[in-house]
Amino acid sequence: MTDAPINPADQNFWNAVGEEADRADSAGANFGQLSITPARYMRWVDSQPVDVTPAEFGALPAAEKSLELLFTVDIRGMNSSLEWQYERKVRPGDKDWHKILKPALTELLGADSMKKGMYSQTLQSLNGQYVQADDVPQSKNPEYNTIKIVRIFASKEECFAAYQERFAAGTTPGAPATPATPAAPPLSVPPNYTLETWTSIVPSIKQALQTQDVPTVAAQYQVDPNFVAEIANQP
Repeated sequence: MTDAPINPADQNFWNAVGEEADRADSAGANFGQLSITPARYMRWVDSQPVDVTPAEFGALPAAEKSLELLFTVDIRGMNSSLEWQYERKVRPGDKDWHKILKPALTELLGADSMKKGMYSQTLQSLNGQYVQADDVPQSKNPEYNTIKIVRIFASKEECFAAYQERFAAGTTPGAPATPATPAAPPLSVPPNYTLETWTSIVPSIKQALQTQDVPTVAAQYQVDPNFVAEIANQP
């Protein structure tokens, strides 16, 4: 026995087609606060990368070393039910950098921001921004994915509005259309800490704030008092 053929006049069928296309269109879009941290410090030995410490890396000639970056988008800030972050590693100079990430950032920020001598300043300015990062096939190995930053938002609220608009018509696994309870704004990260390290010491900072003022605690952790004040103002 075979199923009856679909009636092209059946609107339910076309509604289902539209919902499926909406889900496909939204798949791979990640909204949240971006952090850029070192993933690997490497030295080239016989054309092969060998891991080294940050201190060893700093002492090496430029031609003998390479740095791999970890791009993390904290999607939990858009949806309180999520328990993970979107992460992709990129090495400046590889094919994904030249063919995917760099062209995308050039389109967003202008050619002057993505030229020799400006990369450090540009990437540092991106750290902590709210973005939309699409997960796209790698240039060399399309069976794997890499990051493509396609939008930069002025605030978390603007990012969240774009997230809701993108997923309003349908959902993708792990990304409900409308969060039941929006998460608290992701923490700003001091430049001398990684996101993971700063997050891990937040409980200690909160405990210290019970008996000490913001400037004193900030001095203990060697950060601008504004970062500690942000934690103090959390509910």
